[in-house]
Formats: sequence, C-alpha cells, structure tokens
Amino acid sequence: MAHHKEPSTPHDPALAVGRGLHALAQRYSQFALNGGLLVHGTTIALNAVLQRKVARVALVVSRGTRDVLEIARCRMPSSFDFHVSKEEPLIARERVIEIRIRVAC
Repeated sequence: MAHHKEPSTPHDPALAVGRGLHALAQRYSQFALNGGLLVHGTTIALNAVLQRKVARVALVVSRGTRDVLEIARCRMPSSFDFHVSKEEPLIARERVIEIRIRVAC
C-alpha cells in the first residue's frame, strides 16, 4: 500500500490530483505499471465552510424546521466554556425557505 499527501490547490483542484499521481508514479513505479485501487480525498469543501468562503445560497427545509440553524445548541455552543459566543449560522435566516413536504418511507 502506498500513500501520498499533496497540498490543495483550491483555484484548480485538478492540479493537486495530477501532482499527487505524478509523485506516486515516480515513487512507486509498480503503481504506474500495475494500476490498482486509488482513493482520493480533499478538504476543499470543508475548508470553505469553516472559513465561510461559500457562495450565497439558500437552504430549503420542511415546514417547522426553519430555525434549526439558529437554535443549534441553544445559547451555549460549548458545554464546558461559558464565555464562548455563539457563531453566526452559515446561512442567514432570511435565506432559509420552508416548504410543505411529506416524506413517505
């Protein structure tokens, strides 16, 4: 089994994938010759959410759940630190849209 970590390139994620494949092929020549299972993972989406660098979007929810993001963990985001302030929701309340929906199993 071989592994390689390549820094992300958010402006063009394919660059990091190409660089990683190239590095693996050079380091493990059998990988390039025989092929096999390749697993790829990225943190670009998670980092965008954590850094709040996301597009302006809306959230569509079923009726009665519009305030779920606002309520979150009530007034205390941490049970152990009473001085931590609550974060702003990723999607503002005015962009949360309720619809009438019924889900059948």
